[in-house]
Amino acid sequence: MPFTSQEFKFRLGEIAKKHQEWFSRHPPLISDSAVNSIHDHYYVYMTISGYQLRFNASSDLPVEIRNEIRDLFEEFNNKKT
Repeated sequence: MPFTSQEFKFRLGEIAKKHQEWFSRHPPLISDSAVNSIHDHYYVYMTISGYQLRFNASSDLPVEIRNEIRDLFEEFNNKKT
């Protein structure tokens, strides 16, 4: 699954670092978490049509960050294995 690859995780980390100020200013989505993590805002699941990306309903990520995550997802989702 391309979304568990080290490259995908690394690139998500780059997005998180780029927007570190935003993540540090907003409380974590998961109440027992110490930090607001990029991984808490989205989920990937499989349907008959293939992998899908959704953002958690409680996510308050700005559109800019959502778009970066969505673009990365599409890049990996469209990769030929």
